[in-house]
Amino acid sequence: MWRDLLRRARSLEGVREDRKREPAEPEGEVAFEFAFDDWPTGPASGQSVAAALLASGRRTLRIDEAGNPKGVLCGIGFCFECRCVIDGEPDRRACMVEAKPGMRVRRQQGLT
Repeated sequence: MWRDLLRRARSLEGVREDRKREPAEPEGEVAFEFAFDDWPTGPASGQSVAAALLASGRRTLRIDEAGNPKGVLCGIGFCFECRCVIDGEPDRRACMVEAKPGMRVRRQQGLT
């Protein structure tokens, strides 16, 4: 029983120490923009195109063959719902492409 009390006391000390720490500054933040349908979008470094578009409030990444809006579904490249035209190349999965400065991303209309 005393071992359990000692373990709890040690774990609570760690929690208290974590509360005292200042939040870490994000490292490697690089300010750049790319264009989505001629609207500038500013992602954080290392973000995928889909993550940057979601963070900026753009949810519709393509329009399917029936005219329905589609966006990011799985986020891991399995479902192909986030297909966009990236730098003139159609059917690129936005969740699998890292955002880079000066990219031109367009909403895909149907099968291209």
